[in-house]
Amino acid sequence: MRDLYVIGAGGFGRETAWLAERINRIAPVWRICGFIDDDRARHGSLAGGYEVLGDCGYLAGREQDCWEVCAVGIHSSGGLPQRHRRAS
Repeated sequence: MRDLYVIGAGGFGRETAWLAERINRIAPVWRICGFIDDDRARHGSLAGGYEVLGDCGYLAGREQDCWEVCAVGIHSSGGLPQRHRRAS
């Protein structure tokens, strides 16, 4: 199995881990190692059942091959940024 680290422990990251779990039900491919997140307050906690291991520096020290998926979205309570709004 391939080691997979999900960058971003928010909602999109948890959905990405969920998708990898569903892929594994059909054909075991991914060993989900945990989440990588820059928010130090989250380090050591669980997100979606997987540990938040640290920031991107955590991956820099790894000697084994691994796969990483970036699952970071833009959260805005005001909707999409102005430049992405459609004209009415």
